[in-house]
Amino acid sequence: GVDGRTIEDLMSLIEKWKKEGRLVIAVLHDLDLVQDHFPHTLLLARQFYKRGLTDEVLTKENMREAIITSREW
Repeated sequence: GVDGRTIEDLMSLIEKWKKEGRLVIAVLHDLDLVQDHFPHTLLLARQFYKRGLTDEVLTKENMREAIITSREW
């Protein structure tokens, strides 16, 4: 339960850190935020599932397979 203003503030801070060349690791469930702010993604489904460029990892097929894998675990 983080409000919209706090999310904006956090994303601004993360963008600042990225511009400074810092490594930023975040755990998010909001896929829109991931797509908007993170060029690389590690998709977990109870374990390591996929990694790479966000647009290539967060596909409908990968998300469907990750959900199935997670439910079967």
